[in-house]
Amino acid sequence: MTLPTYKEMWQQADEVWTRTARPARTLIKVGVATCSRVVGAEETLETLRREVQARRLDADVMLTGCLGLCYAEPLVEVIRPNVPGILYQLMTADKVASLLETAVAADSRKHRPLSCARRLRRASWCAAAEARGSDRRSKEIRALGPRRRGVLDGSEVGISV
Repeated sequence: MTLPTYKEMWQQADEVWTRTARPARTLIKVGVATCSRVVGAEETLETLRREVQARRLDADVMLTGCLGLCYAEPLVEVIRPNVPGILYQLMTADKVASLLETAVAADSRKHRPLSCARRLRRASWCAAAEARGSDRRSKEIRALGPRRRGVLDGSEVGISV
């Protein structure tokens, strides 16, 4: 048995990374970790897999790890080809049908992923400011609620929370 060379391992890893970071078809990632299992992430994952297959959607469902936004679990990220991903918070199994109808099967022009990315950057800043016990701005952002702190709760695409 011979060990693969560094170049061979790098090429294999790069192929996997490319399929994940720049998918050829819609990729739905479900974060499953200790914090998300408690609130139903495994059920969400199984329901997503079952519904995507039953509806014959051109999408892949992938298990991923913790994103560090435990307050928003279960988190689901929908990545369409050539479009930045969108995170959906509190995405329990009963909301899967709405998610698939609005975010996966629907026209991608209805979504504004760039504004979501801006909110995520703002959320990161707010979390860092709060960790420092900091200033008035973090309190202002916090007062806007979770939706304005960076993660979509589904209501922006018609999913009831």
